[in-house]
Order: sequence, then structure tokens, then C-alpha cells
Amino acid sequence: MTTNRNLILLTGATGFIGFRVLVEALKAGYAVRCAIRSSQAIKVILSTPSIRALRPSEHQLYWAFVPDMAVPGAFDAAVKGVKYIIHCASPASNTNVRGSAPTNSDEWQVQTAINSMCWLLQSAYKLNPSTVRRIVFTSSLTAIIPHAYFKGQGGLTGPAFDAESRLPMPSAPFASGSGPHAASKIAALNASESWVRHFRPPFDLVSILPACVWGRHELAGTADELTKGSSGVMIDLLRGQRNDTPICGSFIGIEDVAKAHILALDPQVSGNQSFILSSDMAWEDTKVIAQRAFPSVFDKGIFNMDGTQESARIAIDASKTERVLGLKFQSFEHVITDVVSQWLELSQARLVSVCAIIALARGSRSEENVSIQLASSFPVVAGHKAKSPRFCHMK
Repeated sequence: MTTNRNLILLTGATGFIGFRVLVEALKAGYAVRCAIRSSQAIKVILSTPSIRALRPSEHQLYWAFVPDMAVPGAFDAAVKGVKYIIHCASPASNTNVRGSAPTNSDEWQVQTAINSMCWLLQSAYKLNPSTVRRIVFTSSLTAIIPHAYFKGQGGLTGPAFDAESRLPMPSAPFASGSGPHAASKIAALNASESWVRHFRPPFDLVSILPACVWGRHELAGTADELTKGSSGVMIDLLRGQRNDTPICGSFIGIEDVAKAHILALDPQVSGNQSFILSSDMAWEDTKVIAQRAFPSVFDKGIFNMDGTQESARIAIDASKTERVLGLKFQSFEHVITDVVSQWLELSQARLVSVCAIIALARGSRSEENVSIQLASSFPVVAGHKAKSPRFCHMK
């Protein structure tokens, strides 16, 4: 097993956050061993523009096959020789790696989050105690703020939630919608901190608690892939969807999330602490910012100002992150511009093809007609009310 004095074991490298962490780590000069489930992940990662531009050598980018992260010993081989571990992976489906559905999918999601975290800690403690210095864990604001707050049922009363806030261990049944996901985040954070207190390992733990994460998603090959999750809420709003259910008015850019993970590796930063990544925003501002940045898209009717989305305001104190890590968060304008730009790029080829077919069928190739068809090719129109509103999921 290869040893490198600045070698990171990274999980979740094919995910939204994990991939950006990989890029940031390579840029910072770290060597990275990615824990992957199959060889297909290697092809996906190596084909991206960012990795091709960096051209990492065989001494900078490694691979470790970990088919199931939630079983004992899953990381035993992967942790050997590493100095740091960044755990971005998170259970995101209700089937296990063998394709069979668990008896209770909600409880499975929570238990899998606990198991993957604790078995990773155990492998580092058992097989590499003299080398591993720090484990950085990607958690979420949902791990420290009650689920109801994200739906507007908490408000700004009481003290602000900060990096030291914690919730009790969850138990089934969980709230509908994103309840199991939130419960898995609470459980994984609590279990990891409890494990460290009990075993007192020679390495320390730093937890990153991001809000709703937005930004360019390099692994998204289509507009539909980009709009899964939080970005979809933004695009739906810009396309005129009306949602009566409040959604959390907190966000963070993907670039800031990746930088925070790498900055947290600095030995000058004390271990066994957490950092919140969050800035306030209002969903209604999304339309104003997007119209200012992309006026022609609104002129053509692709986007409109008719959508509505109430923001759930939550008092959150992220000042410690800027003070300790020296990280100044990106603006809401920057993040919106990034997401909308990529969505338009990914949509362009499909839309041009659709418009060309329609124009040919109607015997017209005029720019005016193509623009009209471009707008009408979208199923979400002004005044449309969401029947099943999406929720802005945290990591």
C-alpha cells in the first residue's frame, strides 16, 4: 500500500461535494486515495475537465475499492498509509449494494450512516493509529437544527444555532419527506463524536456543517441531473413554480464547502470541533438576481418573475468559521449565476434540437419562431403551482 506524508483518503468522490473536495485537495498539493465502489467511478472522475486540466500523476491520485462502506472492516485496506481522511460519502438510497431492499428503509438509512462513519473510525484506529492525524467529516446543518425549522416552524426566537449546537439521537418513526435523511445526519454526527470521546484515538475529528449547497456540478451531464435536489428548487422558481411550503433561507457555495474541508486539515486548526458553513438569503431575491444577470432569458420567456417561494428564516451563527478558517463566503449572486449558467449550458443542446424539429415541422426557421418554441418547450410555466413541492435538502 502506497504511503505519502500528505495522503488523503477521500470517500464520496463521485458526489457533488466529494468531487469538488477532490479537485481542491489536488490543487492544494495533497495526494488523494479515493474510496470507490466500482471501476466505473475511475472513468467518471478521470474524464472531467478539472481532473484532465490538473493531470495528476499516479503518485497523486490513487484508488481503493470499498464496495460497501457500512460493513465491519470495509476501510481496513483503504486507510493504510494515509495521514488524513475526508469522509464525504452519505447513504442516499433505500437499497443496499446487493440490490435488495431493507426491511425498514428509513431505519436502514440512519443505521448505514452510523455504521459507515464508525467503521471508518475503527479502521483508522486499529490499522493506522500512528499515521492518521485528522478525520474531516461532511455533516450538515440538519444534524444540529430541528427538522421543523427548515419548513418554517421554528422562526428566529431563541439563541442562534452555532457549531456547538446538538440534537438528541433520533428514533423511528421519522418525519415524512427528508426526515430520514435529517435523522441520518444527526445520528452520524452524534455517533462519531461519542466514538471519539469513548476511544480517545491519537487522531482528531473535525465536522463540517454546510447549509443548502449550490454551485456548478461538474459531474452533472444533463440539466435534469443538475436540478436534482437544491438546484432544482432554484430553477423551478425561476420557471414560474409557486410553492406554498417554506424552505430554509440559508445557503453556501460548493467552492466554499470544498475549501473548508481542506482548510480544516491545517494542524494550526485545533481538532475535535465543528464548523458551520451558512449565509442568509431570501428565495424571492433569486428572481431579481437572475433577471439582472440573464435578461435575455427572461425576455424569451424561459424564466419569469411569477414563481413564489417563502423562505424559512433560521438564526444561525457561522462567524467561527470565518474567524478560525479565514474563509469569507461567496455571495448569493455568485452562486445563483454559477447554477443558472450551467443549467443554460446543459439545456442548450437539447433545446436547440427540439426547436429545430418544431421549426422544420412548421416550415419556419425564423429566429422569432425558434425563440417562441424555445420558451414553450419548458413544461413549467408562469402561474404553475407545485403539486409535490421539492425541499431544499442539506448535504
